[in-house]
Amino acid sequence: MSERKLRVEEPCLRRKGGMKNGKNKNVHILIVGPLNFPRPGAPTSRVTAYAKGMIKAGADVEILCVRPVGDTKIPSQGTAEGIGYAYSAGVTVYQKSKIRQFYYELKALIAAIRMIVEYHREKKVDAILFYAAHIYHEVIFSILARLLKITVMRDICEYPFYYDRTHNLKLRIKGYLYERLVFRLFDGLIIMTRALEDYCRPFLRKDARYLMVPIMVDWARFENVEPVKVEGRYIAYCGDPSGTKDGVDILIEAFCKIASRHTDVKLYIIGDTANRRAPDLLKKLQKEIDERYGHGRIVLTGRVEYADVAKYLCGACALVLSRPRSVQARYGFPTKLGEYLATGNPVVVTDVGEISDYVQDGDNGFMTEPGDASAFASKLDYVLSNTEHARQVGLKGQALAREKFDYRCHGARLIEFVKQFQKN
Repeated sequence: MSERKLRVEEPCLRRKGGMKNGKNKNVHILIVGPLNFPRPGAPTSRVTAYAKGMIKAGADVEILCVRPVGDTKIPSQGTAEGIGYAYSAGVTVYQKSKIRQFYYELKALIAAIRMIVEYHREKKVDAILFYAAHIYHEVIFSILARLLKITVMRDICEYPFYYDRTHNLKLRIKGYLYERLVFRLFDGLIIMTRALEDYCRPFLRKDARYLMVPIMVDWARFENVEPVKVEGRYIAYCGDPSGTKDGVDILIEAFCKIASRHTDVKLYIIGDTANRRAPDLLKKLQKEIDERYGHGRIVLTGRVEYADVAKYLCGACALVLSRPRSVQARYGFPTKLGEYLATGNPVVVTDVGEISDYVQDGDNGFMTEPGDASAFASKLDYVLSNTEHARQVGLKGQALAREKFDYRCHGARLIEFVKQFQKN
């Protein structure tokens, strides 16, 4: 394979002894977007689950990253998790210079067009699946796909924050055009929640189709995991410690309310900040927490390698998500919840969005009202004080995740969805 050419040799599945003559062997799918694959994160987890599920079902899947977005240097092309990937720009790291970043984005765009054409010429591409792509990517690649007679699909897993109606006119126009024009470019949508289905349906073409696919869990990550070794018990949250969407401030306040009752328990906040322009933000946050609360029992781990995240989650006595009410919470569904449940540990979450469609308080999880630190603290106190009941609830939560969120099941459904367009 050349420097930036998307791999077109024998796909990973067959190279590693997978299905050679399966019924889906001629289904070829490109997942396209400004992805930070294979670095960890919610987008990477969902894309990895997509790809592995479809490969498991016998399809040929490749990931094309069309914008350098990472903050750590990784190979610009290769194979990870059995999935072939390539960065069309030839570089993976986000450039601090706006001029250099613009140059590499333009380079990535031009190279991606060439790579899609070459890949389609060598092994017919059945579908391009956009994930978190920018508008100009979706428009340009959709037009290209139309010329090449490739099905165009888009994953919708959260409310499209292309604009905020309270902001300036330019952003409002951008959002209006996306809803009325860009949506019509897609032959099919992969939709995560019923709320997103209701939002998207009015903007789709009459002949467009959609498939509901919830969060997906890769069970291999949580099997035979040796938990991280730390002193005492700990509660864990995984995500951006500086973000507001998951209510980290509410979580910290709730923990402090029960800290004196459970002196052997710490709160671990696993993950780095997403703000590239503030590299020292994590240290600043830890200092502020220590100065305000003083007991040294709230630990910001910073970046944790993807393979080690499961070790932290599996070792926790409780996994928590105190997401407040918001537009994002209403339309989306937290990927981390599936990973939490997969560990078999008790999970404490807030009742936002469609979480209550799956999690029932006291049965397969623990649920409380959003935005209320005292209520969240009370639920945490119960879990820490009633370990046997909490353990049984955690196991039921694990069974729920196995039944509803197994990536292998949804991978097969995705392939069947793609094949519907082949029949037309």
